[in-house]
Amino acid sequence: MKDNLIILTRDRARRVVVALMTQSVAGREKLDAILDAASVSSPPWRLIIYRSAAEFTAATVRREIALGAAGFMVGIPDARGAMAALARSTTPVVLLNVECAALARRADGVAFVRHDPEEIGRAAARELLATGLRRSFGYLGWRRDDEWSVSRGRAFREALPGESVRFFDRSHWGERIEDPSAAARWLGRLPKPCALFASCDDRAWEILETCREAGLRVPADVAVLGVNDDPALCERSRPRLSSVRPDFAGEGRIAAELLGALMDGLATGDGNPLRRTVPIVGITRRETTAPPGAAAALAGRAMDWLRANAANGVRVGDVARAMHVSPSLLERRFRETFGESVYETALRLRFDEVCRRLRETDEPVASITAACGWPDPAPPKRLFKKRFGVSMRQWRLSAKRNDGG
Repeated sequence: MKDNLIILTRDRARRVVVALMTQSVAGREKLDAILDAASVSSPPWRLIIYRSAAEFTAATVRREIALGAAGFMVGIPDARGAMAALARSTTPVVLLNVECAALARRADGVAFVRHDPEEIGRAAARELLATGLRRSFGYLGWRRDDEWSVSRGRAFREALPGESVRFFDRSHWGERIEDPSAAARWLGRLPKPCALFASCDDRAWEILETCREAGLRVPADVAVLGVNDDPALCERSRPRLSSVRPDFAGEGRIAAELLGALMDGLATGDGNPLRRTVPIVGITRRETTAPPGAAAALAGRAMDWLRANAANGVRVGDVARAMHVSPSLLERRFRETFGESVYETALRLRFDEVCRRLRETDEPVASITAACGWPDPAPPKRLFKKRFGVSMRQWRLSAKRNDGG
């Protein structure tokens, strides 16, 4: 059954079709910005939203045009049939971070909005250079030679003149980029310490698993930087993943503005499609790119100590004594390196252990909280529900159900 959403059903509303994959943070933030724009548009927009290539087909495009669609915003890269149908039409179209040669040739009534891949590559190079002396650099491309992935890798290499940059992408490794053993061989050949730029967080997650299996320390042996800053991946990786953050909301906002101008006949590319690039918001620094030096070394030792002892209910003072420094110095160095306090890190690590025990054992909740440093189960129960939105019992049931237990 088609999963769509229809809003703004007032008379004379423009029918506007949005095709976006919303399972990622990128798609959700783009859609939020488009919804905000639609809520204040004049004349009003009636949004029809499709969320996958299976829904958004050539037949879908023809049906929507027959129903009077005034414009399309498309951010699904694999919807080739739909885009071919749009290229044969005259209906205004804005593509979000997607390329289509046929639509580029159509020119009139077409706009392209995308992240700036060159800026992303250059920013990644600056960030990884700042992690200190690295003997080599690597780029992990996407599974396909998509233009955005190729451009990010090219910009990354060009921003590192004189440095050794090795590529693990389809053009160099072909089908083997899907083979974890090939990734391990590629990584093993890089002189250490090295720094890796991954085309997106998904690829960064995979190489972090490869590092773990190979016994490589992150970031001491291998620094890793992704793109998209997706909290589902970045906050759950171990260590947590640093990532370039594109302006997804800005992309959605600009796409909506361009489509409105195209539908009003106010935008023209003088025989060429309109093109807009959206700059990045910045880089979210986490543990995988912690800088070197005395400050980072202190913070790194504190992090290692916390991983070993946090479940015992340690306090900031306990960590400071173990590091032979004052609590204020420890806190300052820790925040500079990892972007969060010692307390928050200790609490996160304690709850990591709580979740592991909830998922993997049948221990009573009170026994688990006691083993993780809380003699009284009431405070951790309150903190857990505030942090996860459900009780420990509900979390356990959901985790075991998802694991097939």
